[in-house]
Amino acid sequence: MARQNVEETPLSKYQTIEESEDGSIIVVANIRETADLTTWILGLGARIKVLEPESLQEKIAGIVQGMAEYYQKI
Repeated sequence: MARQNVEETPLSKYQTIEESEDGSIIVVANIRETADLTTWILGLGARIKVLEPESLQEKIAGIVQGMAEYYQKI
């Protein structure tokens, strides 16, 4: 995920953005878990990994797994 993408669509005005040595971006923001957040995460597809909270990781993983199962049946 490019830093520019995160800066153009911030999650919070109080978020921090760090760039690691491998070029990946770590965004830290205290925000509520909403449908908009889920949509934002899913919109980034394989370019994003939720690190915390675990409940949000599980929610996204469940959605993606359900989608994969659906498309396997087609």
